[in-house]
Amino acid sequence: MFRICFKTIHCGNGWRWRWRRRWLFAFAALLLPFFATAEPTSSTDKPLETKADQLDFNNDTKRIVAKGNVVVTYGKTRLTADKVSVDNITKDAYADGHVHIFSNGKAEWHGDQIQYNFVTGAVNSGPARAYSDRYYLEAGHTESKSRDHYILRDSEFTTSEYPHPSWKWKCGSVVYYPDEKIIFRNAVLYAGDVPVFYFPYFHYDLDEISIGADVAIGQRSDWGPFILARYRVREDKYLWPILKLDWRARRGVGGGVDLDYGLGYNEDGKPGRLGHGKVETYYTYDDLYKDKPLVQIPRPDGPGTYPVTIRPERYHLRLEQRFDPFDEVETKLKVNKISDPKLLEDFFEKELQKDQYPDSFFEVQKYDENFTINAVVRPQVNRFFTTTERLPDLSLNVPQQPIGAGFFYDSETSAALLSKRFFQNSGLQDFNSARIDTFHQITYPMKSFDWLNVIPRAGARATFYTHSQPEGAPKDTSLVRGVYNTGVEFSTKIHQTWPGVQNHALQIDGLRHIFEPSINYAWIPSPNHGPGELLQFDPGVPSSIQDKLRPIDFPQDVGVDSLGLRNVFRPMLRNRWQTKRSGEPYNFLDTVIYQDLNVEGNNDRVLSNLFWGIDFMPTTWLRLSYDSQYNYYQNIIRESNVSLVYQYFKDWEFGISHRFLHGEDTNEIWPSFKWRLNEDWAFRTEQRVNSGDGRLRESVYAIDRDLSSWIVSASFRYLDPTASPRDYQFWIIWTLKEFPEATAQYSP
Repeated sequence: MFRICFKTIHCGNGWRWRWRRRWLFAFAALLLPFFATAEPTSSTDKPLETKADQLDFNNDTKRIVAKGNVVVTYGKTRLTADKVSVDNITKDAYADGHVHIFSNGKAEWHGDQIQYNFVTGAVNSGPARAYSDRYYLEAGHTESKSRDHYILRDSEFTTSEYPHPSWKWKCGSVVYYPDEKIIFRNAVLYAGDVPVFYFPYFHYDLDEISIGADVAIGQRSDWGPFILARYRVREDKYLWPILKLDWRARRGVGGGVDLDYGLGYNEDGKPGRLGHGKVETYYTYDDLYKDKPLVQIPRPDGPGTYPVTIRPERYHLRLEQRFDPFDEVETKLKVNKISDPKLLEDFFEKELQKDQYPDSFFEVQKYDENFTINAVVRPQVNRFFTTTERLPDLSLNVPQQPIGAGFFYDSETSAALLSKRFFQNSGLQDFNSARIDTFHQITYPMKSFDWLNVIPRAGARATFYTHSQPEGAPKDTSLVRGVYNTGVEFSTKIHQTWPGVQNHALQIDGLRHIFEPSINYAWIPSPNHGPGELLQFDPGVPSSIQDKLRPIDFPQDVGVDSLGLRNVFRPMLRNRWQTKRSGEPYNFLDTVIYQDLNVEGNNDRVLSNLFWGIDFMPTTWLRLSYDSQYNYYQNIIRESNVSLVYQYFKDWEFGISHRFLHGEDTNEIWPSFKWRLNEDWAFRTEQRVNSGDGRLRESVYAIDRDLSSWIVSASFRYLDPTASPRDYQFWIIWTLKEFPEATAQYSP
């Protein structure tokens, strides 16, 4: 894929390019001291202090004429020039020759001829230049009658100190309203002497500023040549629209509008009770599916495919809303409506990576220090995704509360109307039931022998269903499932300190070893109705043997419908070795190992997978991380992840990582290397290789060049995914050094 991207100043992640608040605040901070250089007072009684090689004072006109090395001081404002004529009553000054105006010793405005009023801050000048710290501004003419607003004509703005800057903004006019807004007219962004982008007009509120344009041009195997355009402008304090218009040679034209909005903010700038939200819309008429609407796609519940009708009218609607009407009350609304199950894969790849099955729900929560009330409504918005509908689901949660004599009580109670809706054309039968579930538990934390923490617990759960599954199919048969849980957790912490241990090479300043063994035991007797008799709305973690360990405590185990016999021990050993670095405790070695011992339960394996992890930092420039799980019965490493990062020299860094997942096509090595050749050049590369067949899956090479005000990065990326065609990408990225978050990108 080839990509070209133009924008005003900022190009961040995704399509939503915008000016950042920090950038415009810096610009506003630049302009203010340039013009508002007198103290904020309307009094003309404050004296002017004037020094020069030659001074003449006219007692009748009260005018001072100074020549040669002139310095005029008024409060914190200082003006220097070759010649100055100043009215001692009105404080109007006419300066000529090498004029400089300073404010608080930081900002400077200079030119050949400037008319300036020390009281009002009014200014009128010919060609002049201003700079403050890193920012430079030139104007052919500047005028103002007060500090309320300033007009700059034929102006240029840049961060480069050189006579011929590598980048700049050229504007027909700039109008600055302090603490309110900045208006730009006829603004052109230049890279050197080459114009890059033009805006006839835009303006910003100074508290929140956002505007940007993006055009992507390229080629993809499934789209053909394409052009994607985004334009974002903010005309209101609470409204941020983004306009989208796309053309794809093989797919047609598409577009939409995104709208971020706020319904009111507090004085600190945070969303108020009315909340905030966003609406995203997109529509396209897809030429690819005009003549072949019926396609086969992979089943979401296992191997194989199933038929789906995809019409050329394809769309995406997303709505998110946060609303907090009262103290300690939160409401959340999320709606994701898409036309078909392949839409995200075809047009919104980043969203697909974040959430393959986007959810839709409405939730209200009431918080209290003693309880939480929660109400959820979750319908099946997209018929082609399997959904457990909750219409509604009400719950009351009571966290651990002391009830006297050292005992603690916690509980969860819920009532819900549930429906399991399978994806369209799945061949599976939907089912539904009303369910009332209540769980109550007592714990008694105590310490034995002054070193052993013991927390016994006992609880009971009752769950009522209006429908059940006594013979493998949903029936109109109600039942009450009762289940008890008991358990106890033992833990302790043992440590030893050696303050005199020193090793400069390993950055050891004292040594402490902390050993934390623990064992958690749970016994759940067989309930009166097992999981096979219940409709599975919330099955929880399906297995305690592979990949994940099921939570051993209630109410952490959310698999309400799959609770059954469990008699399990979970031992865990954690070791930490600490030293002091920069005067603070530092874990330079941290290890953990744990697994489940299933005495009896719903599986035929006594031992779960063995899990362990290591995090080792012997020095600040070397780090090793490793985590893995081992299956005893198959004698295999089920999963393994390891990474090593070495950065002894400040100019280069080497890293390598490996990920392995047994039974899947995941056995990859990721070497990476970064090298700063000198002050101007840097190189970096990253590879991803399948160590099983030696196939190069991904390769990235990049060169960074420091160009005074800019850092230019050129990168090449090669992708060879398993299920899609090979992809070649080339990027050139410009990053403004004074604003690292402000970037422009170009890909031929």
